[in-house]
Amino acid sequence: GDFNSKSPDWGSRYQDIRGRMLAEMMATVVATAENVGKAPTFQRGTSESVIGITLANAKMSECLKGWRGMEEDSLSLHNYITFEIYSKKQPV
Repeated sequence: GDFNSKSPDWGSRYQDIRGRMLAEMMATVVATAENVGKAPTFQRGTSESVIGITLANAKMSECLKGWRGMEEDSLSLHNYITFEIYSKKQPV
C-alpha cells in the first residue's frame, strides 16, 4: 500500500514519524514488510523514495516470492510493485 512513510525496515534511508508509527503497528499485528532492496516505489522529478510497502503476516510471507519495484513508466508518480504468491497445497 501507499503508506507515505519511511523506514529502513522497508528500504528507506531514514525513519520518519509515520514510519515509526507504522513499524509499531506492524509489531502489534505481527506483520512484516516484504520489500526487497531499495528500489524506489515513488518518483517525482529527481526525488524518489520507498513509501509503497507490501505487508504480510508470517503465513503469507512464506508464500510471497520475487518482490521487486519496477522502473518502467506507470503513468503515475508511483512505480509498479510485482511479486508472486505460491501455494504449498497441490491442486486437486
